[in-house]
Order: sequence, then C-alpha cells, then structure tokens
Amino acid sequence: GTTPSFENFVAGLSQGILVQFIMETRDGQPFGLVSAYNADLKNGVCYLAIVADPSVRRGHAWHALILFLNYLFTGWNFRKVYAETSDLSISTFSTGENQYFEVEGVLKDHERFAGRFWNGYLLSFWRNAWDKHLERLLPLVAADPGGATRADRTAREGSNY
Repeated sequence: GTTPSFENFVAGLSQGILVQFIMETRDGQPFGLVSAYNADLKNGVCYLAIVADPSVRRGHAWHALILFLNYLFTGWNFRKVYAETSDLSISTFSTGENQYFEVEGVLKDHERFAGRFWNGYLLSFWRNAWDKHLERLLPLVAADPGGATRADRTAREGSNY
C-alpha cells in the first residue's frame, strides 16, 4: 500500500534470493531474469521465478529454464523446485504438465487482476524426473544456436518426443 524508497526497493530485489541470473540470447542480448528464492535447504526445496521479454523467441526462455534447473539440481541438494503462476500465464506451461512438472496445488480465485479473480497454481519440478530429462535436453540446447530446440518445437505443436 505504500511506495518504497529507492534504497528499500533495491534492497528488496535480493531479499530471499539464493541466486539469480540475467538471461541473454547467444548474441548477448538480455531478455529476462531467472531466480531461485526462498530456499529451504533442510527440506531440499526452493522456488523459481522467470520473467522474459515476450517479444523474444520462446525457445530462448525454454533454454534458460533448462540450464537454470540443471544449475539448481547439480549445485544444491534440491529434491523439488517450485514455481507459482496463475490463469493469466498457465497456458505458457500447459504443454509441459505431467511431462516436465506437476501441478501440486490450485488456489481458487487467488489473484485479482483486471476486475476479476484468477486461480493460482503451484507447479513442481522434481529432481529425479529432471535428471532423466536433462540427459536428453542439455545436448539439444547446446546443439541449437537459434534458440529453439526440438523440445521447444514439439512443445509448440503439443506433442511429446
């Protein structure tokens, strides 16, 4: 309900953050931010946040997510990485449901925007599942300089590979 001072705003950017990176295309153009926050090392969980410029190809954000999950699962002993989203952007993730992540919870009428309430979703990426996916996905990310992997192309088409 209040506007923070510039100093408090800047301090708040890193509050609760375990690690964060600016996402860049292969030619060095920044297009977003990916963060891990609220890490609970005792229980092996953390939260993931990703924000990307919608004008940049979706494949770039997909690559960044793959690389970031690999970084989190190999750098820390996380069992799960959670992400929160809402009806406003769940369609971005819909092709990966039950393949790359699970919907662990739905918060009915959780978020108010544009004069109405929207459902919230708690998604989870499990380490044991990602270990299997990464064996297949990391070589595809490394091999595709254009930013759209076979995984991304099939996700757009709504099929598994």
